[in-house]
Amino acid sequence: AYLAHVHDEAVWKILLVMLFTGLTNAVDGIGRNAIIKDAVLDPRNMRMAGIVFNSIYTVGMVLGQGLAGHLVEWIGYPGSFVLNGLSFLVLIFGLSKMDFSHSKRVKAEWKGVLHIVGDNLRYVFRHPGIRTCILLAATVTLFGFAYNVILAIINKTMFNGSRQDYSYLAAVGGAGSFVGSILSILFSQRAPKTFAIGGCFIMGISQLVFSQVTNLNHGAFLMFFCGFGFMCAFLPFRGALMHIVEPHRIGIVLGITFMFFYGGMMFSSFGAGYVAKHFGCPAVLAGCGSVLLMLGCLMPFIPSVRAIE
Repeated sequence: AYLAHVHDEAVWKILLVMLFTGLTNAVDGIGRNAIIKDAVLDPRNMRMAGIVFNSIYTVGMVLGQGLAGHLVEWIGYPGSFVLNGLSFLVLIFGLSKMDFSHSKRVKAEWKGVLHIVGDNLRYVFRHPGIRTCILLAATVTLFGFAYNVILAIINKTMFNGSRQDYSYLAAVGGAGSFVGSILSILFSQRAPKTFAIGGCFIMGISQLVFSQVTNLNHGAFLMFFCGFGFMCAFLPFRGALMHIVEPHRIGIVLGITFMFFYGGMMFSSFGAGYVAKHFGCPAVLAGCGSVLLMLGCLMPFIPSVRAIE
């Protein structure tokens, strides 16, 4: 809500608030990932719970951008930030109503916590299937989510669009993410590798074509497939982790995965912004699309990818 008062002031103030927001998101995000282990009663449902969780999270993140564009137009920047701050009261209320009485509480000192973290990091990077899932998911995030990071710039420079146009693009992309997440939930368990490879190809082709369009409706059509392909490529890796990881390690491994997810988004944000500034948005889309196509071609030949099946 503090941004409601500084959005038109010095940039360093906004960056400072965003730094604090990023820190809170990191702690909150890891907690939300790790909480799946304690929220799901039957371990056999853990994999599906992980896929559903990440589907809702990613779709909500994309659709939220579309809603934000309309909110800024309706109630302005201050009201939008205040409303965003108040929305967290819903989360606090929901968490307070969750029952974790069935989960085992473990009290550990800092020395014990550091030992547990180090042990699980070694476990993650020594297991070929887990290591591959995390690294490929981070790569898909790095190059598959860049378009979303610079979407406002794409809307302005490529389509000369308004705030409503930005919301339109984001909403269509969110619809594609929603459809992709539903299909992943229903069918990706049968052929996760096929879904991941297909998602990379769909994203790659969509972004390459997107880099050449100048019509807003054509761009929205391609946004749908960008969001659709991202969910098809990303979710199988997250779902596979729920199946591969030992049950007592799921919480902390999901936390580590979330770290790589946000790390991918961080580098994606910086890289996409830099390239867009110096070479234009089409260069970002074309470059990321090319990398995703190459990833889709190489994925069948990575030996440890077989572990996700």
